[in-house]
Amino acid sequence: PVVDEGRGECAIRGVRSADIADLVEVMSCPGVVQGLSVMPFVSESEVARMLDAKERHWIVAAVDGKAVGFVSLE
Repeated sequence: PVVDEGRGECAIRGVRSADIADLVEVMSCPGVVQGLSVMPFVSESEVARMLDAKERHWIVAAVDGKAVGFVSLE
């Protein structure tokens, strides 16, 4: 974990099912999914389906436990 005064603790970790709502929020921000092979403004069920894909590995950046960024690797 990395601590930045005033911003809380940042951790890089594997995705959790509890992160789904946070990931929907991140993916719904303008420009986040631009140029990617997913539709903008995804739903929680769509994110849950993406997380279940066995050929993809998800890593999130979390600040104070809230997922604020992600990367997925095939």
